[in-house]
Amino acid sequence: MKRLRPIPKNIWPDHKRLLCYGLIVTALFSLLYLLDPPFLRFLELRFYDAVLRENPVDKPSADIVIVDIDERSLQEFGQWPWPRHRVARLFREINAQGPSAVGVDLLFAEPDRTSLASVLQDIKATYGAFPRMDHVQPAVMDNDTLLAETLHSGPFVLARKFLFQNEAVSSRECVSHPISVALLGDADIQPENRPFYKASGAVCNLPIFDAAASSVGFINASFDIDGLMRRIPLMMRCESGSSGEEYFPSLVLAAIVKHMKLRQVFVKLTSTGTPCEILLGDRAIPVDGRGNMLIHFREQEKVCPHVSASDLLSGRPTDISLKGKIVFVGTSATGLGERTITPVHSYLPGVEIHATAAQNILQSCFIKSPPWISGLEFFVILLAGVLSTVLFAKTSARGSLLFAFAALIGLSALSCFAFRIDGIVVSPLVPLLTVAANFSLLNLSKFWQAERSLRRSENRYRSIFNNALEGICQIAPDGRMVAANPALAQMMGFQTPGDFLAAVPDVSSIRLVHPDDGRKILESLLKDVEIRGFETEVYTGKGTKIWVSINAGTAKNSGELTCYDASIEDITERRRWEETLRESRQRLLDIIEFLPDATLVVDRSGRVIAWNRAMEFMTGIGKEDMLGKGDREYSLPFYGDRRPILIDLALSQDEEIAVHYTAIQRKGDIIFGEAYAPNLPPGDVHISATASVLRDSQGCVIAAIECIRNNTERTRMEERLRRAEKMEFLGTMAGGVAHDLNNVLGVLVGYAEMMMLEIPEGNPLRRYAVNIHQSGVRGAAMIQDLLTLARRGVSVSEVFNLRDLASVYFNSPDFAGLRQDHPQVSFRTDISSDLMNVKGSPTHLSKALMNLVPNAAEAISGQGEVVVKMENCYLETPVKGYSEVKEGDYVALSVSDTGQGIAPGDLERIFEPFYTKKAMGKSGTGLGLAIVWSTVKDHGGYIEVTSQEGLGSVFSLYFPATREGLAQNRGQMSLNQYMGSGETLLVVDDNEGQRHLAASILAKLRYNVVTASGGEEAISYLTSQKADLLLLDMIMDPGIDGLETYRRILEIHPHQKALILSGYSETEKVKKVLELGAGGFLRKPYSLEGLGLAIKEELSRPTGSAAVGPTARSAE
Repeated sequence: MKRLRPIPKNIWPDHKRLLCYGLIVTALFSLLYLLDPPFLRFLELRFYDAVLRENPVDKPSADIVIVDIDERSLQEFGQWPWPRHRVARLFREINAQGPSAVGVDLLFAEPDRTSLASVLQDIKATYGAFPRMDHVQPAVMDNDTLLAETLHSGPFVLARKFLFQNEAVSSRECVSHPISVALLGDADIQPENRPFYKASGAVCNLPIFDAAASSVGFINASFDIDGLMRRIPLMMRCESGSSGEEYFPSLVLAAIVKHMKLRQVFVKLTSTGTPCEILLGDRAIPVDGRGNMLIHFREQEKVCPHVSASDLLSGRPTDISLKGKIVFVGTSATGLGERTITPVHSYLPGVEIHATAAQNILQSCFIKSPPWISGLEFFVILLAGVLSTVLFAKTSARGSLLFAFAALIGLSALSCFAFRIDGIVVSPLVPLLTVAANFSLLNLSKFWQAERSLRRSENRYRSIFNNALEGICQIAPDGRMVAANPALAQMMGFQTPGDFLAAVPDVSSIRLVHPDDGRKILESLLKDVEIRGFETEVYTGKGTKIWVSINAGTAKNSGELTCYDASIEDITERRRWEETLRESRQRLLDIIEFLPDATLVVDRSGRVIAWNRAMEFMTGIGKEDMLGKGDREYSLPFYGDRRPILIDLALSQDEEIAVHYTAIQRKGDIIFGEAYAPNLPPGDVHISATASVLRDSQGCVIAAIECIRNNTERTRMEERLRRAEKMEFLGTMAGGVAHDLNNVLGVLVGYAEMMMLEIPEGNPLRRYAVNIHQSGVRGAAMIQDLLTLARRGVSVSEVFNLRDLASVYFNSPDFAGLRQDHPQVSFRTDISSDLMNVKGSPTHLSKALMNLVPNAAEAISGQGEVVVKMENCYLETPVKGYSEVKEGDYVALSVSDTGQGIAPGDLERIFEPFYTKKAMGKSGTGLGLAIVWSTVKDHGGYIEVTSQEGLGSVFSLYFPATREGLAQNRGQMSLNQYMGSGETLLVVDDNEGQRHLAASILAKLRYNVVTASGGEEAISYLTSQKADLLLLDMIMDPGIDGLETYRRILEIHPHQKALILSGYSETEKVKKVLELGAGGFLRKPYSLEGLGLAIKEELSRPTGSAAVGPTARSAE
């Protein structure tokens, strides 16, 4: 729930905006650094001074001594200026100790007025007389000459001060003491762009002194914008009379050069032509672009050895030797000489500055500011700016402050470290200013934006509070109602929040239907436990009851409880819908429960949520044992292990699941599959299932359902239908050729029988005729087998007993040959004495027995037994392989053997035509068991096969029993009994051989025979002639068939008698011809007796009377 006064913890402006601010600040400070304004230089100088004070020169150089004209010297020898003879005396004392160089930080620009010659000139000018001084030496007369002689005698370096354009120019020309300079660098320097300062003039000593001194150096200093002296120029350039522009050293450089006895100074230039180093032997003095050297000052004054001038003049001994050292002569007395303000000292005498600079050079203690420092500082500015921008934009104020402080310490420490290690000056000022500016600006932006966000958030949440659809209220810790929104007031039956607060001043005023709910809420809040979705009933201000859902929690400030926030939702309508949904779900569960198909439903996690009665019946597992179970436990009743089934494929679409199914098909969310369930009783049950996902109104999958049906019996029926259709097709195809074969065999059998009548017994030719006749009969039997498959062979239906068939077979030559071929096999019969009769074709059933017994014998490889059993039985339950049987009496014929049995894979195919496992040469036609199966089916019976490999097989045939009596056997008839009396017979057949055969046989039987090759010829004949009997073939090609021929003949002779001759079994067309009045049906090949008897019976039938019934005869 949302509280009334939400205060976001981290409401900052967009990071991109802050990054832009920081980068702009960084760019501004980078530009400021490049412009280098005075105030920035001032700040950088102050930082430089601080670093310099923290890192003073540790030890003075032992090669430098200062001779100081100090206060004691002035007290002892008088005020300054001293007479030059005294200065000369001081210089002689210094020179006497053998210094290497003496730098004089004093200017002697005017003549000495205390010289004796000058005094005499003044006396003369005043008094008009000049005393004679002939006995006085010339040197005593002129102090300047005396000083010049002293300067000429030693390594003295005098001082001068250069003047520039904004200063007055000296009118006196100075004695030039230039320094030999060699510029090192690739830059082509034009004269007007030569490095170092260019002076316009100089304040020089008297020419006598400059000429006498060994060298002269300037004492100019370089002051920064704050007036402090931090550097001195080491070299300047100035016009020197006719010599043009020359380079001049500073007092310090001239003294060092004198000390080092150098003839030339090298200046290393940068690529832009500005100096960067002055090379003195092996020393490289870093300088800036104008030749200034930064001075590394000492911490205290007078750190270098000092010798008072009074000590040298008075001859007092000192501990300091001047031999081989650089001596700087100057004054530290108050009021004498120049005192300069430095970063380290308030006022420092010039001689101290020169001595310090010389000490820096001799000790190579330099302060460096290489040209690349500017680039480094610029990079540090950018880096500090970018890093601070990123960090300040993404961190809190505390984190930003820590980073700023770390940047201050880190950059300052790195700068000091660089100065201390190598004297390099790296200013962190601008980077620190960049970080500080970013810190200030970005954090101010954050807090400003946070303040704006807080105000917007307050307004937004106040708007949410007032416009929320659910009721919101605040409760004080003491239970008072502090605030309520309009939705809560309306929910509780009030017009405005004020009305609600007036009627309900505290929580105790809220009327709950169940008061215990209020105590539960209070206990949870006192334990600081948030309430979520607590549902209860309350009374409104109008007295009605509503259901509400309460969410409540505590609001704290710094750990102290300030109020309780609660949101209340009216769920009355939702509860009503939930009740409706519960009822609807119960109806759905009831529908699933009473579905006829076994049905289960699982949720998305695979837990069973429905298991109906049909599923309980199929699996034997109750719903109480399966509901709520997961981990594919629902597959155990079907397969005995946990494996994915069709419902899992609906949920996961894992195609590997499909391998367990014999057939599977998907259409959208619906999946159909078939499989064998080995664990379902009675075992190896074939099931078909349909599965689909269940979706909610948004189309999201919430569950899956699967309906399962025991499909075992349907599968078996489909298999039998498939087998029947296959055999029907093969039989129909075989029947198509039977007509032509019967025509051929009819000729062979007919002529063979006529030869047997003509050839007497004992004639060798008779044996040939008998063999031809027997072969034709066997061929006709094979054709009959094919016709049996076509279901056209059972045209004879008579009552007989299977016992008679068994007796005939077991006494036949075929059985005798079988026993001879299998001497180790014993044959036994078990035939009931009261075996009931059956009705059908004794020929077909005899062939079934003739096929089963040899098959049984051939299945035995060694010794064994074949048992033929016949008995009466009553069937009321289905035989194996059939779903139902017609209840009643049956005669069971079973043939069992003790052979090798039939493999399970072959058991289902043994009744297929031409399917055999017999060795080549023993397989016969391959139609044996197919004939058996077809015969049983055509007789309305059933067949059952049981077999076990290694133990043998049992073939059981069940035929419907009949209580009709056996038909009378008329026995063998003589030729005279069916001999004709000259009647005219019209033979109609498209086969010439059949016509000739019929004519020969009928002529033998004393009939007058007329033949016709087709229906059209027969009709033409009968138009003008008559025939006592019509012998009509059914199929004639080309031309009209037998049915159409007989129909047209009846139009000519309405009572025309006829017999049907055909190579087929009885067909629909044959039946129609018989219905038209034909007397009988005779199947080819026919025998002499069969043909003669059929003709005799038809001729004897009265004209116009109906035939008693169709007759089917053949060569059998």
